[in-house]
Amino acid sequence: MDHHDGHCIGSIYDGRAGGQGDFERDEHLLQDGRRHPVIMMSQNRQQDIDRKAAENDYRINVKAELEIELLHEKIDQLREREVLELTEAVRMLTELLEQSASGARESDAEGGRPS
Repeated sequence: MDHHDGHCIGSIYDGRAGGQGDFERDEHLLQDGRRHPVIMMSQNRQQDIDRKAAENDYRINVKAELEIELLHEKIDQLREREVLELTEAVRMLTELLEQSASGARESDAEGGRPS
């Protein structure tokens, strides 16, 4: 420890001020010493708040992904059902067309064409 550091510490603790400038500098050091823990606590508090916000964002994103996945499954089910219904409708229309064509052929074979 050099003479200057010893003088500052001595002037703070046993009242030996080396002059007005030393006292003001020592007072400033004391204030900084008191502020440092408060600043650190504030920074730690902000880090806790930021960490909790990030955790909350993560949970929201996971929930949104699950909901989107469920919506995709529902859409896939609706499409599958729609395809089955359309396939059945095409099958029924094909049968009707075949029956109609068959009836027309029978009518032609009997010699009576519809007018």
